[in-house]
Parts: sequence; C-alpha cells; structure tokens
Amino acid sequence: MTSAFISLVENPPEDIVAERQRLIDRAECIARECKSGPSTFQFPGEVDVVIAGSGFLSLYFIGVYSVLSRLASLRRFSGASSGGQAPMELLLAGEAATIDAYFSHARLAKGQWAIRAMKTADRHWRTLGEKIVHANSNKLKLLDGRVHISVTHLGGWKLFKNKIYSSFSHDVHLAAEIFYATGTFGATCNGRWSCDGGLTNNVPMFHDNAARPQLVIKPTKAGLPLKMVYYFTEQQASRAIQLGQDHARELWTSGTSRKCLHIVSTG
Repeated sequence: MTSAFISLVENPPEDIVAERQRLIDRAECIARECKSGPSTFQFPGEVDVVIAGSGFLSLYFIGVYSVLSRLASLRRFSGASSGGQAPMELLLAGEAATIDAYFSHARLAKGQWAIRAMKTADRHWRTLGEKIVHANSNKLKLLDGRVHISVTHLGGWKLFKNKIYSSFSHDVHLAAEIFYATGTFGATCNGRWSCDGGLTNNVPMFHDNAARPQLVIKPTKAGLPLKMVYYFTEQQASRAIQLGQDHARELWTSGTSRKCLHIVSTG
C-alpha cells in the first residue's frame, strides 16, 4: 500500500493534476483580487502562523496558506500533529506536491472504515515524511527557526512531556522522526518514545515576545465534517481547501474573525 501511495504521489493521474491546478489557480485568482480590490481591513505585513492539530482537516490550513502566502509574509509556523506536518510539507515539497499527496491518499483509502483508515494514514504519512525530508535535505536549513513542531515525549518522572522542535538541518534522520512523531500514536523521536504533539500542546503559540501578530488556525472549528480528522474523500479535500481560501479572502479584505481563523496581537 505504501509503495502504491508513493507511486501515485510521484506520478499523479491527469484528474488529480487537473484538480490540484484548479485549486492553485483559484488561490492565485483570489490573491490578485485581494491586491486590487477594495478592503476595509489592514492585514499585517508580517505574521507568525499557529496551526492546531486536526488530522486531515489540515487541508483547511493548506487553503488558507495558498492565498495568504501570496499576499503577506508568513514568517514562522508553529503546529502540533498535522498542524506541524503541513508546514514542513509545503516548505519542503511545495504546494503542488503537497496537494497531490492528500488526493493520492484519499484515492487509495477510499471506503476504509475508521481503524483501518487511521492505520493507512499512519503508514502513508510515515513514508511521506521520510521521502520529503531525505529528498529535500538541502532545504532543511529553511525550516530552522521558522518551523516549530510540538511533540509529546513519554516516560521519565513526568509521564507526558511536551517538546517544541525548531532545528532540523543538523540531523536529517531526526527531522524525519519529528515529522512522523508529531502526528502518530507512537514512535521513537530523539531517542525517546513519543506520540502526537497535540496531546500535550495542541495550539503551540509563540511566547518569545516577537513584535508580530499571530494568525491562529483551528481547522476543527471551520464547520467541516469532524470525520475528516481521520478519513476524507477527494471531493471533501477540494471543499476544505476552497473553504480555507474563502476564509482567507474574507480575513484579508474585511478582517472577519472566526473561531477557526483569527489574528492575535502580541503588542
């Protein structure tokens, strides 16, 4: 199953390529409209982005990113679980390859029941993480200090201990472990048994007094089916990305604040 997944990601069929390109073209169109159209809100020139863990609802974040990354400087990213994995995917593999991976997974996992769907997702994203990190090891320096990922370490006097990782280029193997550990049920990370970072810090805000507002994204509050945390169809993937794009447009033009997407001032 994992070899079929990677094969599909590397050689996506024409319909997946067409839908992915439609979504990217849509983001570019929205960004152009935002730049040239009327606005009643001054979006910050620079923001840090915080993404809550949300399973495959992180597709919503991909939609938000696809628009706002074309309009503003998204300086840093902090996330747990899929909210930590998605920025790594986008910055290392790129927008097109990231969207292809989600559509490929949806196609191969079609019709699977809950436990099997979760196991398939776990295998696919472990393999994907290894591939992305090792194939783009020369880009890992781009993540250092820019991407912050929440991981839960187990054991010791404190059974569950949170660790935020923000350095990746010094150890490619560890970078792949961090990618997988933040979103899985159990794995070794940095020599310790670890699991989903959302268990101990699902919304890892920045606390370093940087003079930038933080854009907080909570995909589980976007009104999408909660079942999408572990299972989604290709149609649902498109809908989630488009919803993120639409909400990003509203935030840019009118400052519309939602439970799933809002700006927190650090001033």
